[in-house]
Amino acid sequence: MVGLIMVVLANQNAIAKQLDDWQIIPKPQRVTELYFANEQTLPRTAKVGTAQKVEFVVRNLEHRATKYRYDVFAVSGDDGSARPLGGGVLSLDHNQTRTINEVVKMPSIGSREAIKVELNYEGFVDGSNELSEQKQSIHYWMKVVEK
Repeated sequence: MVGLIMVVLANQNAIAKQLDDWQIIPKPQRVTELYFANEQTLPRTAKVGTAQKVEFVVRNLEHRATKYRYDVFAVSGDDGSARPLGGGVLSLDHNQTRTINEVVKMPSIGSREAIKVELNYEGFVDGSNELSEQKQSIHYWMKVVEK
């Protein structure tokens, strides 16, 4: 028994690597959350040329510090064309959350438009140990009326 314990202790790193290769040891789930701060109060209509607050939340659960780039667009419901309205960069440590408040001016690109938030960052795909470009987005639709 003592001999077995000595072998395990002497080869601890090799055993851990083999168990990881076999995917027996659970790995932490690495994700980033992106959502609107208060989806119950999202506007249903907007006037062309008026300012509107877009409030969304980014939460880092990547188990490492991560740098994010976000862009806000107006997307036409008529033809799918998109117009950039704003954007920025932020860095978050693991388990850190930030609420972003962007004030955008509603363009006239259709009678029905979506406000879309795109988030880009380097992250891990499930089961992979290699970083790759990740992208996610959220949006909401509203009717756009002239002033």
